[in-house]
Amino acid sequence: MIHFAVIDDHPMNYAAMEYMQCEFDNLKYVGGFSNHKLFLTYVKDMSVTSVDAIILDWAMPIGGRLEAIDAIGKIIPEIKYIVYTQFFTHHVIETCRSHNDIRAVVSKSCRPETILATLQEVCTVDYQGSFLVRGDEMSTNLSKLKPKQLAIFKDLVNSLSPNEISEKRQLSISTVRYHIANLYEILGADNIADLTKIAYNAGILDHTSI
Repeated sequence: MIHFAVIDDHPMNYAAMEYMQCEFDNLKYVGGFSNHKLFLTYVKDMSVTSVDAIILDWAMPIGGRLEAIDAIGKIIPEIKYIVYTQFFTHHVIETCRSHNDIRAVVSKSCRPETILATLQEVCTVDYQGSFLVRGDEMSTNLSKLKPKQLAIFKDLVNSLSPNEISEKRQLSISTVRYHIANLYEILGADNIADLTKIAYNAGILDHTSI
């Protein structure tokens, strides 16, 4: 049995996790807490030692995130973290990936069952997989992109600016902006965060030049 808690200052979010746990035979919801200090008070007062994982909202203040992970780790050293966030960007994903105790990052736009399935996967005793990234269930339509559009898409999600893409691809800046506008329309994206989700869902985001 995997015992998990949720740290999020929006009760509706962890209420959804509690409701959906019944779909998983090996998950047990411990409780939802608005911050890590309340969680630690609960652990101390109830003499709880069997919390295996925490679903942590990345929207906490930056210092609060690190403070939470460090403080909890001193009490329950083997605990694992699943971060879920509405700021599903390359920077957030790589920051989470670099932390040994964080096993996965999930977009907040995912359904609760997707988040819990990710929790279940990385907390399995014999799990030997890599860091998991789960974007939302949005349609990508990548197959509709022409080769030049796909190349510019990859440049964008790898943090190149329109000017840098213009220089790299030897295209005018107006042509680059034209292709970018078409990308957003074809993929149904509103911003670069949406494009990042699509790239991770498709498994094509990397750090190499095309």
